[in-house]
Amino acid sequence: MVPHGKAVYATKDNLKAFEERRADLEKQEAEKLASANKRSEKIAALGTIIIKAVVGEEGKLFGSVGVREIEEAINAAGGEVSKNEINLPDGAYKQIGEFLVDIQLHSDVTLSVKVLIEPE
Repeated sequence: MVPHGKAVYATKDNLKAFEERRADLEKQEAEKLASANKRSEKIAALGTIIIKAVVGEEGKLFGSVGVREIEEAINAAGGEVSKNEINLPDGAYKQIGEFLVDIQLHSDVTLSVKVLIEPE
């Protein structure tokens, strides 16, 4: 494997470089986790997210409320979230009501946010 460049010998210099690289990666991961925890607290403090939507008869929405609308509502309320962090296992919502939305900010940081869809 060494001749093909897929491995290196375990010399003192190579081990030192490996340990430095590992320490840098662990530091970056700790910073990402701290940032995710801070964002999680900020989003949780928002409480229920209210989204106004155009509604027809029987409480059905014209269109749907999906990840993009939820992202915009959370960010407008003062939270920080991106579309790929929001999980809607059943797809977009097509009726008014109150729903729990899972948000995964980091592999170790997940929270649920209440989203209330109301008629305009």
